[in-house]
Amino acid sequence: MVKWADYGITGVAYNNAGTHINCVVVRKDNGDGLGNPFIEEREAITNNISKGITYTTVNTKESKFSKGNKVGVITVNGNKYLRTDRNNTEKDNLESLPEI
Repeated sequence: MVKWADYGITGVAYNNAGTHINCVVVRKDNGDGLGNPFIEEREAITNNISKGITYTTVNTKESKFSKGNKVGVITVNGNKYLRTDRNNTEKDNLESLPEI
């Protein structure tokens, strides 16, 4: 397996309105596979991305992983959002990852 990013995101937990991610399930990308899952808060992810740490979404099907899309941060009206696209919608969007 070629290293996709520093970390892969395999699941999300949204706020009650479904607009902001509270936390995500993260796995370290070791280059030859993904590490054990752990929970990371949204703010930590946005801070890490600003420091150059890379993330990608990871799709799971039948216990197999496949690379999704690069995760970035956009700022709209002073608020930071995690997104896999550059759409300026005031909401987080990490594709259709399963909710935890």
